[in-house]
Amino acid sequence: MSTTRHPSFTSPSSASPPVVTGAGTGALSLAAPPHDLRRAARWTAALLLPVGPAVITAGRMGLPYWTTDTPAQIVDGILGDRAWMSAMQWAGAVASPALLLGVLALHRLARRGSPRLAAAGAALAFTAYACWGAAGNSEQLVLAGADAGVPRDALLALGTAVDGSALSMTTGLLWVVGHIVGTVLLGVALLRARAVPRWAAWLLVLSQPLHFVAAVVVPSRALDFVGWGGTTLACAVAAWSVLRTRDDDWDVPPVASVRGSR
Repeated sequence: MSTTRHPSFTSPSSASPPVVTGAGTGALSLAAPPHDLRRAARWTAALLLPVGPAVITAGRMGLPYWTTDTPAQIVDGILGDRAWMSAMQWAGAVASPALLLGVLALHRLARRGSPRLAAAGAALAFTAYACWGAAGNSEQLVLAGADAGVPRDALLALGTAVDGSALSMTTGLLWVVGHIVGTVLLGVALLRARAVPRWAAWLLVLSQPLHFVAAVVVPSRALDFVGWGGTTLACAVAAWSVLRTRDDDWDVPPVASVRGSR
């Protein structure tokens, strides 16, 4: 697997600048240079990149209902497999921040070669994932209500009301459009920046439209696996590219602060 490295626009050396001192009414000196966390940041980004898509892929493969089912079928499916749905709720608590940080990592990887597309794609995808929770977690509502002894019909009415609220519909639309279009733009940005192999960039471009088709147009669990699984694989390849990126190409080095004394 090979990627095209971008030339460094920063100093090839991240050595600390010399200490500056002054005399007279005051003395100036550079404090001890802060720790360089760029390598740790790259490793963290690389580790988190495939986590979010992988959790969603696994979760959707085990869903006891499908996106095109009626509200009653969805509630019955959740109640019929409460253990799996509860596990996926906990997994989602890990996936949500990983998705947000993964978008930022893809943006950073592609921004130097394709700044506008990278910014547009990251803005859309980040907004989508940020709106995910605000759209209303009907699955958790049903699970918590069932644990509290709320009747099934009441859970159905409440879940339908939440999903039909103006806030849920607005943020839900942002979620659908944002994460699909945003991922496509990020894939094109990676392709233009030559930050990952071409096949991986194209996989990212095509994966989420495939997911949309499988979830809405032609309901298919297998096709949905290809969609979200493709996003996961593309993010894993991008993670490898992040690991191979030089610290000076990933971010600017830290500098010591100037302190004055009298």
